[in-house]
Amino acid sequence: MWKRIRKFQITTVWVLTITLCLLSVNSLLAGITVEPVRQEIKVSPGEKAQGSYFVYNVGKEPTHVTVAPRDWFVLKENKGINADSWLKITPQELDLEPGERKEVKYEVAVPTRAIGELVAMISFVPQAEEESMINVVFSVSLYVMIEGTEILKGEISNVDIRKWEREGSSELRFGVVVENRGNVHLRPKGKIVIEERKGKEVKELELTYGWPVYPGKNRAYFGDWKGASLKSGKYKAIATVDYGDPENILKKTVSFEVDKKGNIEMGKK
Repeated sequence: MWKRIRKFQITTVWVLTITLCLLSVNSLLAGITVEPVRQEIKVSPGEKAQGSYFVYNVGKEPTHVTVAPRDWFVLKENKGINADSWLKITPQELDLEPGERKEVKYEVAVPTRAIGELVAMISFVPQAEEESMINVVFSVSLYVMIEGTEILKGEISNVDIRKWEREGSSELRFGVVVENRGNVHLRPKGKIVIEERKGKEVKELELTYGWPVYPGKNRAYFGDWKGASLKSGKYKAIATVDYGDPENILKKTVSFEVDKKGNIEMGKK
C-alpha cells in the first residue's frame, strides 16, 4: 500500500512543480492572471446559473486572449453530457492593454438528466509572441454540484507511516488514503494524532489540503513530522478526516511499534 502512496506523492510533487512553473511562465511570458482559480456552485437540474472570472494583463505589452472550456471529470452516469452542452462563455476572445482587467462571464444550464456533478476546466490562452516557442495556457476550474442528486461519501482505506533520515535528523510521513464512494468530488481536510499506548498525546499533524479526490478514485494526504523523535514503544496513529459532511467525520486508528533502533513496524498493538 505504501508503494501506492509513494507513487502518488511523487506524482503530486511533479504536478505541483509543473503548476508553479506554469504560473511563473504566465507571469514572465504571457503576462496574464485569472481570478478566482476555482469556483464551486450548486444548481438544480434544468436550472441555470451565472458567474464571472476576471482576467488581468500584468505584463508590459498588449495581449489577445482566447477562452475555451473543456471537460475535466465526467461521471459515468453523465456520459455524453459535454461541457459545450451546459457551459457558455462570453466573450470567447478579448484584448487586454497592460494593466487592464476584463470580465469573462459564464452561464451554466444543467441538463435535466444530469446527476452528481459537472466539472469543467476553462482555459485562457494568450497569443504567443511570434518568436516564442512556448504556448502558455492558464486554466481555472468550475465545479457544478447538481442540487438534490449529490452524494457525499468518503472512506479512509489506509493509514501508513514512512521514516526518512535527512541531514542527521528523522522525518516521519503519515499517509492517509481517502476513497470517494459518492458522486461529487471531495476536498478532505484532516489531521493525524500520535498517542502513546496509554492515550497520552505525543504529536498532532495537519494533513495536506487542497487536492480533490473524484468519484470512484482515491488520493493520499500527508502529515509530515520533521525532526521526529519517538522513544521505543507502542503507539497509535489516529486519522480524522472531514470531507464536507459534518454528520460523517471519518476516523481510523492504526497501531505501530518503534524499536530501540527507531525502526517502525505497523500493526503492533
